[in-house]
Amino acid sequence: MSISKFFIFIGLILSCSYTFAQSDMDIDKELAKLRNFAVTSFNNKDIDAVMSTWHEDGVLVGQFGSKVDVISGESNIRAYYLSDFANPHFTKISMKSETINVVNGVYIDSGTLSFLEPDGSIGLTGCYVMAFVKVGDSFKAINEFSYPFCMPPTDEH
Repeated sequence: MSISKFFIFIGLILSCSYTFAQSDMDIDKELAKLRNFAVTSFNNKDIDAVMSTWHEDGVLVGQFGSKVDVISGESNIRAYYLSDFANPHFTKISMKSETINVVNGVYIDSGTLSFLEPDGSIGLTGCYVMAFVKVGDSFKAINEFSYPFCMPPTDEH
């Protein structure tokens, strides 16, 4: 292989790598936008907007105290949120993504979930894991799991 062909080959590889990295960044931004939309919609108690982010076969899992709720399917998730919105102690939330990974076409977003005090300050903080799939031109949540504690990162096993 001549030197000029070698540099063209290396340039092609580098440009493809950049394109893939750019695509990953675009996906991260798209998922962040969807997550932020879902949080804002939840905080505004906009059930139709919240449900627009969910896949029809989604599963919502939440652990609150010793009770674990597993809610499957669009109509059950809708009913769960409506019940939450009607609660006189309804609490707004914030979510901060820590990592997004891809496994077999499933995009897994994990981070911290905070319940906000009435003044907007952060109260109780736990963790969340959300899984998204691409449906047509947009992502839909297929699973959300939240729990009231986070394990600190560690190198020990």
